[in-house]
Amino acid sequence: MPPRSHDLEFLAEKAGLKLDIKDLDFLTEMNGINLETRYPDEQFEIYKKATITLTKKYFKKTEEFTSWLRNKVTQ
Repeated sequence: MPPRSHDLEFLAEKAGLKLDIKDLDFLTEMNGINLETRYPDEQFEIYKKATITLTKKYFKKTEEFTSWLRNKVTQ
């Protein structure tokens, strides 16, 4: 049975992914902005920070990370 967790760092560790500090930092950041779905009361704090520039930055980083992850899975 897979662990019940939304913590991306924890899940990456359980999956045995070898991540560099840059990727670990990214997962930590993503954990922080993913609160909205789990904790609706905090969504307005996240919305205040979600500028177009910041959203584009996270979208690009997410695309890069998922591309890297797909390559790892298919190897």
